[in-house]
Amino acid sequence: MFNLSSGFRCPNGVQISQGQHFLAGLVSPGGHFEGLAYATTIEVDIHLQPEQLQAFIGDQLDVLPSEVQRMLARDEALPFSPVRTITPAMRLALQQMLDCPYQGVIKQMYLERLLER
Repeated sequence: MFNLSSGFRCPNGVQISQGQHFLAGLVSPGGHFEGLAYATTIEVDIHLQPEQLQAFIGDQLDVLPSEVQRMLARDEALPFSPVRTITPAMRLALQQMLDCPYQGVIKQMYLERLLER
């Protein structure tokens, strides 16, 4: 989840501010995300099944950060990755997703291509 505006608190109590991102694992604790202020929320959530992620990276699991490897292994002790800052390169890709001028199948193809870069 990439948070581009406002702020909220995760079910585990971690606070996410504008310009930060994190990864939720396959075994996420129950609960809801609590908004911290009345503001328009702009975020990009990318949902991938483990099989889809593994198809993207092939046999190179070792290139993934250790916490992602643990999440793929369904490590229940790690429901969320550490919160990190969105980099300029990430922000550019996210803005391209939000500004996508296409609809339907063409939009899906465009967005999938952005993720492959």
